[in-house]
Amino acid sequence: MNQEQRAALRKMAEDATSDTQIILQLLDYIETLERDARRYRWLRKYFVSDDTSLDEKIVDASDCIENLNAVIDAAMGETE
Repeated sequence: MNQEQRAALRKMAEDATSDTQIILQLLDYIETLERDARRYRWLRKYFVSDDTSLDEKIVDASDCIENLNAVIDAAMGETE
């Protein structure tokens, strides 16, 4: 293998690594979107139901997204 072929092979490997990183980032983003969609669907069903058992927890957790997500995730785990 000559130097030009090695350089071309190295470039292909670097491109593949870059593509792999992009794909992994996209997969992480898709997972986040799916998780947020499940939370939204659960919360939407809760809000239109007669159940008020989590109202206080939801209000108390509304100070930041992470807290709210934790309350919803816990509630989803109990109902699924």
